[in-house]
Amino acid sequence: MAIELGHFSLILAFAIATVSALAGLWGWNRSERVALFLRQGALLQFLLVAAAFAALQGAEVGTFYLTDFLAKHFQALVWEGLGLDRHPELLSAYFGNYTRLVLLTQSGDEHVVAAGRAAAEHLGLRFEHHHTGLEPFGQAVSVRLGQVV
Repeated sequence: MAIELGHFSLILAFAIATVSALAGLWGWNRSERVALFLRQGALLQFLLVAAAFAALQGAEVGTFYLTDFLAKHFQALVWEGLGLDRHPELLSAYFGNYTRLVLLTQSGDEHVVAAGRAAAEHLGLRFEHHHTGLEPFGQAVSVRLGQVV
């Protein structure tokens, strides 16, 4: 049930992002009312994505999360940073209770997804990829810039 609520939250966040994008294209600087709508939409998107994250985490507690940056630099930051290159016997101590690795990407770079998949294989975890994107941030910045100008 929790995973379904998470998916529903993501669908609602996507719908709000779509409406916000269309409203932003139509008249982000024409009316204070539209700007207010866009600010409230951005807050609602954040809350819905937070609810989706909580649902994903609640559905499977043993989840290790990676972002674009961590996936690109997994070897240096995680593997070597935790000393697993020198002491591979620590792998089960660090990651023994994890069952999956979730990669949350903002870019559409396939090399990042491949690096995340390789990290999951390295750790012996099931791999999942969720693209979060950067679109909502662009809307929030354009609304703020419109108010300053």
